Amino acid sequence: MKYYSVYDVAFNPLDPKQFLSSGYDLFIRTWEILDPDDNDESRGLDAKRHFKLKSRPQDLVYAPDGSALAITCHDGTVQLCSQDLFEDMIDVNFTFKKLRVAPAKMSHATGSTLWGQGSSQYLLFTSSEPTVKDDHTGFHHAFDTSRGDRSFRFDATEAGDAATLSPDGTTLVLFTWGDGTHPVRLYDVRRKRSEAYETEELEKFQVRPLLDPGQGPGDSEEVNQASFSPDGRLLAVARSDNALHVYDVRALSRGPLCRFEHHDSDAVDGRGFGIVTANWIQGRERIGIMSGGNDGCVRLWEPALGRTDDVQGAVIGRTDFDVAHFSVGDRQSGELPLVIGDSGGGMHTYDFTNEDGMRI
Repeated sequence: MKYYSVYDVAFNPLDPKQFLSSGYDLFIRTWEILDPDDNDESRGLDAKRHFKLKSRPQDLVYAPDGSALAITCHDGTVQLCSQDLFEDMIDVNFTFKKLRVAPAKMSHATGSTLWGQGSSQYLLFTSSEPTVKDDHTGFHHAFDTSRGDRSFRFDATEAGDAATLSPDGTTLVLFTWGDGTHPVRLYDVRRKRSEAYETEELEKFQVRPLLDPGQGPGDSEEVNQASFSPDGRLLAVARSDNALHVYDVRALSRGPLCRFEHHDSDAVDGRGFGIVTANWIQGRERIGIMSGGNDGCVRLWEPALGRTDDVQGAVIGRTDFDVAHFSVGDRQSGELPLVIGDSGGGMHTYDFTNEDGMRI
């Protein structure tokens, strides 16, 4: 029996008991979480059906309203689906709509992909990343999913790294990397402008040990994730050198307003992926950022406070390995406040309580 890696998992926005998985075996699989039997308290999973693609599926990206699904693939394409894959009557030989991000002759995989919202809700923004060494090129598009074709192509030509969209859906921030360069560009996607109205260079990355001896000098310099604050004014950039930079989007050329950092973990000898995720937290009067890094910690930062303030970088959760991913739950919906997955294969859940053991 062969076992294949699972690349991504995405819950059905219309039913929290259903989710999809993408695997190295070329299959998209649908799953359902079973209710416990009256005589059996254990829960289980029911594998409903599977769909085979011609190229290895990677990220599973649902539209915000759950009406469509985008599947990024290793061959430089995006597969679109507007049907409910959990529907009992759907044909397992269903054909996905294919959109090509990079030319077929290029050795590129599809990278950062996100849906529009608000005025850009029908657009899908996606980039390509080279899969061969010494190639620093990339292709960046906005596809009109209502028509199923390309709306416009962005003017960036370097390899894709990350992207994020403002809460009102009008501004796309695109991060790319070239031969020794890491540009960040702002685009007016409400007016469907293909030319960036501002381009700046990120601060230099700190030199860190390479994950793979075959890597080149710049291969470990990446933007892992970027996200806007809820008011759309600030931009958080999670970097592979364990740095978290916060920018004022209205004054990008001035550089970061704040520079926060995690430390390297002894468990991975400084060879981790840096800060992989950063989530904004909205409080009653202030906003903060939670980030997970190589020190195995999820930390809380407040841009409104000074960098040396004692509360900066407060540890919210800690693991024995570097943080691979974490998720902040909605406690009003009964979800756990924090779930962390570490690079050692561990899963950690947290439920915050006060001195009396009451949930807070």
